[in-house]
Amino acid sequence: MDKSQSEEDLKFAEFFDGRYQAKRVILSRSNYKLYEALDSSQRNTRVIIQQLTAHRPISNSQLALHHSTIETLQTLGSQNLFKILNYRLDETQCLLALECFDSLNLEVYSESGPGRPSLLLVFFQVILALNELHQKSILHVNLRPDNIFVGVGGLVKLGGISLLKSLSFSDSSRSYFNPTPGYSAPEVWESGANLNETADVYSLGSLLYFCVTEGQHPSRIISNSKIPPKFRSIIQKSREVRPEHRYASVRLFEDELLKLFSL
Repeated sequence: MDKSQSEEDLKFAEFFDGRYQAKRVILSRSNYKLYEALDSSQRNTRVIIQQLTAHRPISNSQLALHHSTIETLQTLGSQNLFKILNYRLDETQCLLALECFDSLNLEVYSESGPGRPSLLLVFFQVILALNELHQKSILHVNLRPDNIFVGVGGLVKLGGISLLKSLSFSDSSRSYFNPTPGYSAPEVWESGANLNETADVYSLGSLLYFCVTEGQHPSRIISNSKIPPKFRSIIQKSREVRPEHRYASVRLFEDELLKLFSL
């Protein structure tokens, strides 16, 4: 462990008054990190800590909204979302203590060669999770393969949620955003742009691209020979640059996709 990582872990331990001790970094991307940790108050039970570092200090009003969003997430019973065991939130970062889930992220899982049918089973579980979030007006915004976790038995859990509620958007809500080329909608990169479900629809289209090509990251060119022709129009429509030209909701996206499998 290098010096910078040791300093991060120290701050992380202090934030929870030493209750959780980080054992290893699972994922590190800019302002978003996942740790495997031990809960000393629960006989060193394994947990996952999700750390989101704010790009700028968060206002008190925005903190109150984030608290509300997390409390809403704690009420959701979806097996495809991580159960939140504990959390700490201040003007600089958000730490979520999540249930431990032995898994591979989707990018690593795809490299094991599961095949297109298995990847599509993962994809449909992501849709289930997004539908649950959107029913509570919560947007994901950070959807990408390394935020999707596939367990040994095929159960999928979705991580990396942005804490953004579509009905309470402000530019300061972007504090936890970590856009990814190819997966994040164009408006996610634009300061001041309003976001809604169609931002997640764009990312979902990118994820469908990834799944049907068995692990290729998306580009604007969808004449890729590995994309089965029947999926191309759905991927194209969901990834339109203008939000109003995409599917208006994940439900509509899902309905269109299911039609392909009923033919």
